[in-house]
Amino acid sequence: MPDPIKVEDYLKIEQTAHDRNELYEGVLYKLPVTNPNHNSIKFNCFVEIGLAIKGNSGYYSYSTTQRVSIPEMSFYGYPDVLVVGGRSEIDPLDRDTIKNPLLICEVFSLESEFYDSEIKLKIYQAASSIKEYVLVNSYKREIKIWRRRMAGSWEMFTANDFIELKSIGISIPVSDIYSNTDF
Repeated sequence: MPDPIKVEDYLKIEQTAHDRNELYEGVLYKLPVTNPNHNSIKFNCFVEIGLAIKGNSGYYSYSTTQRVSIPEMSFYGYPDVLVVGGRSEIDPLDRDTIKNPLLICEVFSLESEFYDSEIKLKIYQAASSIKEYVLVNSYKREIKIWRRRMAGSWEMFTANDFIELKSIGISIPVSDIYSNTDF
């Protein structure tokens, strides 16, 4: 097994990388190439969340190219969509990295399903700032929302007609998320 990659080395790699990579516990994960459905869904999530919080100075949304760090899990990555509540906290090792996401939305494909629904779920649930994790399927109409309860445990919900994002006080029709896709 190769030596773990140090965060400082990872950040240098990312400055010139042509592809996006994520770092988890010293291991580099190359993000897979996506498909048209994935890209449409990701765009729809970003637009719908962005429009719903527009004008609310307490929330800021970012998309795919915004790196986050989850210090609790030695993770650096690129969620499809993230929302910060209040002021963005910047990672002390990299001024382009946010370390306090409130909500994260990942769109997964067959290639990324295990990584997004198992590994990233564990990572995001360990982050003290994250209150909701939305996982959107890109090969069938299915959305799961994990929400942190008051006691710190997590509860999973399946979105049928609407995605209720309680952490930011919005509701989005599932049909809007899957607009311009095969579903």
